[in-house]
Amino acid sequence: TEPVEKSINGIAGIKNVSSTSARGSSNITVEFELGVDLEAAANDVRDKVSQPIISMTVQSNTRNPMEFTDYTKNVLVERLQTIPGVSSINLWG
Repeated sequence: TEPVEKSINGIAGIKNVSSTSARGSSNITVEFELGVDLEAAANDVRDKVSQPIISMTVQSNTRNPMEFTDYTKNVLVERLQTIPGVSSINLWG
């Protein structure tokens, strides 16, 4: 939540940013000043939010599902966690 809030806070015309977080989810509410072009503001928010969040899809044609899960957890996640600024990694599949 914090990296997203920080990136959103720099957008012109924002009156207030509030959030609630729980394990695995976050809800951020952005309130704009009256008279702000909401279409442009929504585009600005979308652009800023897309910067601190990355979604990645991986697949294997050579490993079975159990081997691939082990590789993903023990190799990919371990390597990605060492990148500065990475706060968490979630796996689905």
